[in-house]
Amino acid sequence: MLRFRMRLWKADKRKGGESVLSFWFLNHDLEDDELRWQLDEMKDKRFTGVFIHPRDGLSVPYGTELWFHKVSVIVEHCARIGLQAWLYDEEPFPSGTAGGRVFFDRPEFKARHLTMESFDAGGGRVKLDFAPGRLIRTIGIRKENGRLTREWLDLTKHTGLIRSEWGPGYIQHGIYYPPYTDSGNPHWRAASHSPHYRIDCVLPDGDWTVCAFVEREMPSGRWGFYTDLMNPDAVRYFIELTHEKYAERYGDLFGGVIPGIFTDEFKVIGDAAWSPVLGAFFRDLFGYDIEELLPDLFLTVDESTAQVRHDYRLALSKLLKASYVEPIAEWCAKHRLLMTGHISPEEDPVGMTKWTPYLLSLLKGFHLPGTDLIGGKIGSEEYPLLHLGPKFASSAAHHSGKREAIVEAYGANGWETDYKTMLKMADWLFVMGITDVVVHGQYYSVDGLRKKEAPPSFFYQSSHWPFFGDFSDYIVRMSSLLKEGEHRCHLLVYYPQAAFSALIPDRLEEADTLRRRLGDLLHELLSFQWDFDLVDEETLLGMEVRDGKLQGFGGETYDLLLLPYGGHIESGTAKMCSEFTEQGLPVWLVGDEPQIVKSAGEIGSIDELAAAATQDKPFWTKSVARESLLAELSSVISKDLTLWRAKDGGGGSGKPAQAYVHVRTSGSNSRVMFVNAVKERQAVCLKHPVTGEVIEFALPPNGGVLLDVNEDGFEWKTGVGRLLEDGIYPELPDWSNAASVSPQSGGDAGFTIDLSLDWRLKPKNDNVLVLSHWHFWDHERKHGQPVTLTPAVNLIAQPSVCFDKEGHGYCRFYAEGDPVPTFLVYEQSAWAGECVIAVNGQEIPSGSQTRRYDVHNFEVDISPYLKRGSGVQTNVVEVHFHAGGQLKEPFRLYGAFKVSFPYAGFPPGRLHYGDSECHLHHLDSWDDIGYPHYAGTMAYEKEITLTEEWLESEAESVWLYAEEVNDAARLYVNGIYLGTCLNDPFAWDVTDSLQAGVNRISIKAVNSPIALFEGGRKRAGLRGRIRLIKR
Repeated sequence: MLRFRMRLWKADKRKGGESVLSFWFLNHDLEDDELRWQLDEMKDKRFTGVFIHPRDGLSVPYGTELWFHKVSVIVEHCARIGLQAWLYDEEPFPSGTAGGRVFFDRPEFKARHLTMESFDAGGGRVKLDFAPGRLIRTIGIRKENGRLTREWLDLTKHTGLIRSEWGPGYIQHGIYYPPYTDSGNPHWRAASHSPHYRIDCVLPDGDWTVCAFVEREMPSGRWGFYTDLMNPDAVRYFIELTHEKYAERYGDLFGGVIPGIFTDEFKVIGDAAWSPVLGAFFRDLFGYDIEELLPDLFLTVDESTAQVRHDYRLALSKLLKASYVEPIAEWCAKHRLLMTGHISPEEDPVGMTKWTPYLLSLLKGFHLPGTDLIGGKIGSEEYPLLHLGPKFASSAAHHSGKREAIVEAYGANGWETDYKTMLKMADWLFVMGITDVVVHGQYYSVDGLRKKEAPPSFFYQSSHWPFFGDFSDYIVRMSSLLKEGEHRCHLLVYYPQAAFSALIPDRLEEADTLRRRLGDLLHELLSFQWDFDLVDEETLLGMEVRDGKLQGFGGETYDLLLLPYGGHIESGTAKMCSEFTEQGLPVWLVGDEPQIVKSAGEIGSIDELAAAATQDKPFWTKSVARESLLAELSSVISKDLTLWRAKDGGGGSGKPAQAYVHVRTSGSNSRVMFVNAVKERQAVCLKHPVTGEVIEFALPPNGGVLLDVNEDGFEWKTGVGRLLEDGIYPELPDWSNAASVSPQSGGDAGFTIDLSLDWRLKPKNDNVLVLSHWHFWDHERKHGQPVTLTPAVNLIAQPSVCFDKEGHGYCRFYAEGDPVPTFLVYEQSAWAGECVIAVNGQEIPSGSQTRRYDVHNFEVDISPYLKRGSGVQTNVVEVHFHAGGQLKEPFRLYGAFKVSFPYAGFPPGRLHYGDSECHLHHLDSWDDIGYPHYAGTMAYEKEITLTEEWLESEAESVWLYAEEVNDAARLYVNGIYLGTCLNDPFAWDVTDSLQAGVNRISIKAVNSPIALFEGGRKRAGLRGRIRLIKR
């Protein structure tokens, strides 16, 4: 056990506000009182603010007076209770459409892309057809020995529209003169249709590739189209429809209760994005006409293709920044708002090259740059490219003098997501440089398909919600700690955008190889404690060498510039690197020597610029093999702190631990965060750089630690997902070797007491059975007919058949014992059409609205309709559609019963009425003791007797450890609350709470809601061993 003094961090006070923010999904009918209630819930769980996010399922028309009334209710209540009300600029996403209004009002603002259709042809007359659109150009390219050449023919003047498909038409009546339609004579009137382009020309002898370039509207997303965000007029209209509307109503609250606005996942779209304004912008930027070199955008012609592609991708980025990022950022600054959000994609170099090229430059335009983390994965050896998202966001902040970077996290993780996973993801994000967390999401409702819209909802619908405040406390504290001091890292890594641009779109195999090599290199650096910032040419050109270090913005300094795998690199970058090397800065190349492409604004040929940049010598100081990079770095850069693997018997092994690191400095003090980069526990040690003191501890596979390194010692701040206010770092016990005695012995001997047996278990909430499997009939079932004559449909996986006329659905469940109140619960969106519900052939009344797990639940007590008698009774719930309809969602039964599945764990389930309290001789998962679909809190209780001798025997402290908890737990000893554990190790210091004699132990555990929402089975509650251990 490690115990250290706690003291104040000696840092400057330029500290940003700590925050955990909600992505609040407004996705249903929005009732005013319900909005206020939900805000109160979030305030109670220590959220600092909410993003007002229109989302799929919203039934309030977006942008209307009714919508703004709802926003007013939210903003007013946020001001009343002390929450920030952040705006969100779209419905739902990606940003830039105003819910579709931009291009529905102004069709000319639809996003476009450039397409190419190519044909192989020989000399002579050719007729080549292709689909219509706005014709840009047709070009014939001569091939020599199967390779494209620069001998091109402009065939545009030989290209025109034609209708070549005929359709017969027999006119039965005269239709030429409307007053006399009955008098016309029948006759034939055939017509050609389906207009398309045709190239009709004579090609010179030889082999040719003929390319047709056509601008077309780009089908995209939920609206069918997207906005051309490179068009300044389109963006101005978006601002008018969105930002200005908010300013009209809430402008006096900007910069106060409304701190900022979120823009989400904007981009250019298509493999070759296009815009009517692109041509003129490109000519002004590069001095030539991109339309004359369109084949280079799709086909690698020769070495000069890389230059064209570099210029094209850079033009897209600069135009997007000038048309979208800068106007919105300027509007926000003028109105005292922060522009925040993220851009997508941000972790895939190939996708970024197409849709978000030069991402770092775009992010630097944000006041609060951000990233997104969805799908439950984090950067690792298996998923190395995921490091890019948070690294781009934090690097953008560092390069623009900002202290904060934000993340939208946890979307699409699934209902099984637990706090252990959330904390692991949070620690990884923090160590990558993120400071603020937006939790995706809090759903106004999970009615119907809303519960499948990128879940989970970390809100009142989830059994985890009562424990969420403890998670918030950790995030808020980490947010605060990581904004103090200054970020410090040794490496600056050049992102090889020009190399990817040269390969896309026709050399994807090479691009994939480059992508994998880059990801593996970045992960190796990060996982062996070499933190870095990413940099692009735009940023690098503003840096300088001072005192042997590369000086960045906002106080950032770097010891070495790394150029990884740059098949192509910009001439401005090469020239700047040459200057750096002359001033003594190490510039290292990993991979082959790159080819030079001309930077924007550079004058002269590529050869001339390359010669000027290199002066006949490399513009790097050293070429390093990937295999020796880490050793080479360690030989030239001396780090103050390195986390070492511990060897058996204590002390360092001489091998660095595989851990991510984030360092902040203030004067001579450092704050350092280590996060485990591998999936197994690591025994590690850390040596103080001044005193030489060595501390040893375990770095768990699911989290990290944060500690201060002051002049005379270490001070723990956080560890394994918890705040260490008492300066104690809890470690996992060695379960295999811990000798123990039973509590019945009174603890007369030994340092460990086994508490694993004989617990009482009390559910806090009603138990649940999900009625998921239904049998559907297109006619009424005759008396005595088994409902199983039709196959079962699992409504969780798919909706039922849709009846055009009469239809019936039947669901069975069994029951034994005397029924107590049993509530049939359904959702507002459970069915479409007029529906009657019956139980055992008796129609039941309509349910009353309630909140079992959602605001749109309805329930009715069906216990009067259940069969009674000795033994097991079969009950049938029926839905009857008289004139067509469809059952879309399962029903659920709630009550004081236990549940089993007699058919090898499959439906139908059986209700067991009786005492809902359990006595557990051995700890086991809830799904094995009658609560397979239960989602909520269970209380484990027992009494133990301890002797004074045991309590007073030599030990520094006594801890209670639980070996397995699914998913989180709170401990009470003798009525005293001792804290919440969300993560391994599940350990509590109980030293001051135990007493001689009888001690009452109560552990309140909570599980995930996946079984409730998806009907599956997942381990829940306490399992394995529980022990008191002296330390």
